[in-house]
Amino acid sequence: MLGATKRTIRKARLSQEALWAFVLVLLLFAIASPRILRLNEIQMNYDEPWSIYGGFGSWSEILHWNDINWPPLNLLFIHVLVKLVGFQPLALRYLHVLMFLLGASVFYRVVQKETDRNTALFSVLTYGGIGYLIYASVELRGYATMLAVLPFVWLSAQGFRRWPSPRRACLCLAASSALALYVSYLSAVPVAFFFLYVLWMQPERFKQ
Repeated sequence: MLGATKRTIRKARLSQEALWAFVLVLLLFAIASPRILRLNEIQMNYDEPWSIYGGFGSWSEILHWNDINWPPLNLLFIHVLVKLVGFQPLALRYLHVLMFLLGASVFYRVVQKETDRNTALFSVLTYGGIGYLIYASVELRGYATMLAVLPFVWLSAQGFRRWPSPRRACLCLAASSALALYVSYLSAVPVAFFFLYVLWMQPERFKQ
């Protein structure tokens, strides 16, 4: 009797998890659809061709060509994408949208850990509907990559509070922060916020 009750409870929980996952997928689809449907209508601005052509060289050439205003990681990422799909602006924009959705899904996880699922869903909807983020997520520059990486930094900051090993937590947080900074120097502001968040929530871990 007890075993049957446990199986019933387990099935109910799995059904509930599947329902929430389905709702999240629908929400991400709603966020992506307006972007994807108009990708073919977007004209390149002045900076986008430079971002693409800057990724046409070898890895060493890209490091030397790089503008002082941007770290080279996004150009290296463009280099890999061009090798995979060729010079296809539509495909490159589509991949940037997928990267933004990856960041949005991690953002949902981060907010859910701090609050609840309803708040997390509303936060993702708001995150996906901000005008500047709509523009940045389809532009062929480093902003979409930055928006995909920053939620991982926040997730690492949360893990810093929960992981039993302080050294492993510091390593993961430092690696994700370095990745974000190597994508865009603008990441310095949110990365600093995440470090202050960790320091404020659990300062004793830095003393271990």
